[in-house]
Amino acid sequence: MWIMAKIVTQNGKVQINGTSGVGVAMGFYYYIKYYCGGQFTWAGQQINLPTPLPVVPSPGITKTSNDRFRYYQNVCTVSYSLVWLNWTRWERHIDWMALQGINLPLAFTGQEAIFQRSSVYNCDDGHGDFDIVLLTRRPGIGKPRIWYSPKYLYQAWDLMVKASPNFNNSDLFRYDLVDITRNSLQVISMKMYSDILMAYSMKNSTQLKQAGDRFIILLSQLEKLLASDRHFLLANWLDDSKQWGSNSNQSRLYEYNARNQITLWGPNGEIVDYASKQWAGLFADFYQPRWQLFIDTLMNCVQTGKSFNGQAFNADVLEKVEKPFTFSNKVYSGNPVGDSMAIVKTLHDFYRPQTIQDELFYTNLSRWSRKNKYFMKNVKRWNRKQYYKKKLRTHNRYVIQMNV
Repeated sequence: MWIMAKIVTQNGKVQINGTSGVGVAMGFYYYIKYYCGGQFTWAGQQINLPTPLPVVPSPGITKTSNDRFRYYQNVCTVSYSLVWLNWTRWERHIDWMALQGINLPLAFTGQEAIFQRSSVYNCDDGHGDFDIVLLTRRPGIGKPRIWYSPKYLYQAWDLMVKASPNFNNSDLFRYDLVDITRNSLQVISMKMYSDILMAYSMKNSTQLKQAGDRFIILLSQLEKLLASDRHFLLANWLDDSKQWGSNSNQSRLYEYNARNQITLWGPNGEIVDYASKQWAGLFADFYQPRWQLFIDTLMNCVQTGKSFNGQAFNADVLEKVEKPFTFSNKVYSGNPVGDSMAIVKTLHDFYRPQTIQDELFYTNLSRWSRKNKYFMKNVKRWNRKQYYKKKLRTHNRYVIQMNV
């Protein structure tokens, strides 16, 4: 049976009926959201019920889900995103799932035991398809990608900044304002990165230094922006991990795992940046030092007449930046610093005119990315097909040997 809820006002009271408890919760949230203007999210809630409650006249409204099962999560999200949740936060998260009408959250508890068995069905190259943004990936020489037209992002940014004086006391609006500014600066960095590579290809050390300095300044500005909102602090993640330790050694071990997961994902960067996060603390002590080392390396190549060696750089950044961060025990503040809205206004006034000047660059980049995406999808599909064939041959040889 599909998830269904009926909402109607009878005798001055709002009555909600559903096909299940999840159905009733879904109907309740629909009423809160669309009749009362409320919101309940991961980041917080904004629920100020009007008096009297809005009326849903007879015969009422019926909301039905598009599918019988509303699916949520994937095979590893529970482990790497929700690992440090205590019961108070789990309870709130479960409530959120019910309000969204989710009745099939996937939690592969114990599935690790099955994954340990090697077979033709154990495809372990899935990490090759993960997407990643420029600022949080290990630096190198390549071409940035973007799957949408940034002009719509910038238009939304304009509207958010314009509306900000009216929402000084809204925690959720501040969250969205910081988030859209973060994303806008992330896109702006693509043009700066292209300027760096252009200066390197021309062997122009003066232009390379100027472009590199602009890029590093943007990273430091992102750190300042994210540090102004409690939702974007590295301290939250690290403190959540350490609280599970029963002694200092355990806490230190959990902190190492927390740091490693969002950076190297393995002792030596086996899936580096797979779970990267854009948080204050990470920009200052992980992403910015990596990019600074990359720019310094390019500068050295220009000055010495050598070519950039990607493998040598990867080994260098692993030892100088990435590993030291995972083993560090630096304590970060869990309190936001600065006025988010004032910081956003300054960044918007400075960078927004540049996006207009560089509009052609972003348009061409977006077109190239979409075209290249379909090409790469076919390449990956062919590679995956070859992988399965190889696995199947191995599996068949194993079965034949066992039968003999």
